[in-house]
Amino acid sequence: MIAHLKNLIRPIYFRLYHLFGYPGIVLHRATIRDIVQEYNQVYTYVVSKPAGLTFTAGQYVHLVAPRSIIDQNSVRHMSIASGPEEDCLRFTMDLSSNSKFKKKFATARVGDQIGIHSVKGHFSVDKKEAEDRALVFIAGGIGITPIRSIVSDLNTVPWRLIYAGKGYCYRDFWNHTGNLKKIKFTNRETVLEALQNVIDTSPKDSLYYLCGSSEFVATIRGFLANNRIEDHQVILENFGDI
Repeated sequence: MIAHLKNLIRPIYFRLYHLFGYPGIVLHRATIRDIVQEYNQVYTYVVSKPAGLTFTAGQYVHLVAPRSIIDQNSVRHMSIASGPEEDCLRFTMDLSSNSKFKKKFATARVGDQIGIHSVKGHFSVDKKEAEDRALVFIAGGIGITPIRSIVSDLNTVPWRLIYAGKGYCYRDFWNHTGNLKKIKFTNRETVLEALQNVIDTSPKDSLYYLCGSSEFVATIRGFLANNRIEDHQVILENFGDI
């Protein structure tokens, strides 16, 4: 009975929230400039960068789907894949889940508007701390999104990337920046072998940035622990069941 009442009241609440201008949040509007198919059902949406929106490389936002108001079906946390200095924002997602949110992006077109609010997250590099440390990034699938943002913002800090997936995003970016020699493209079957090689050839005090699904993060974190990588050396972002 209570659950039924909540389902009845929730749409009314969100409609009123919209009519009153979303009190308590600053909602930015952005226009889709380009839609890039990375591989399979994975797409990147390149959007205009709203004036006044600032973020640190690696952070995420609340993303409002095209042609939507803020409600339980139209908003999701989404990592920003572009760097703070780029003149656009990039959001990458796998549409295969076919959720209501993903369906709205599946039918999106260039020129559509989306909403952005509430920049959050601590998956970022402290450049002062990293000055004398090597950085190792480990991405599983869509977990590459905040790592692309971070890498685009690094200059003199040495880094390496292990990227495990069924396909790979941002190939033009990796080629353009000349960083392919720093990247090992793998899959779920070969990622541990690649990681072992990186651990064996990296300084003992290296920092490990890990992002991906819950299962991927748990597997890699356990492997790092077995190789005596201390907890304070591991910075992770768990994307849940993506």
